[in-house]
Amino acid sequence: MTTYELVFIFDSEKVSTAKEAKALAKKLLEPVKAKVLKEAAWGERQLAYPINKKASGWYLVLEIELSGDKVQDLHKNIKLEGRVLRHLLVKR
Repeated sequence: MTTYELVFIFDSEKVSTAKEAKALAKKLLEPVKAKVLKEAAWGERQLAYPINKKASGWYLVLEIELSGDKVQDLHKNIKLEGRVLRHLLVKR
């Protein structure tokens, strides 16, 4: 199991609270059996540039443990979710 840092930017029109953001993130991590070690909700922030014509987004930062062979499945699950504007997965 490898440790990763995962940053989500959710559409602020569709995700309005930290509780919703965390629930959605856990729903995306469940199929790949990722274990959440730490989580930090940064709240709604202005974006540096518009993404899909959105000016703000909800930020959520997670530290997770995930098997290396499940990374592609995780990316696929996130891309299929319409409420995620951007995500970044970095190996620690």
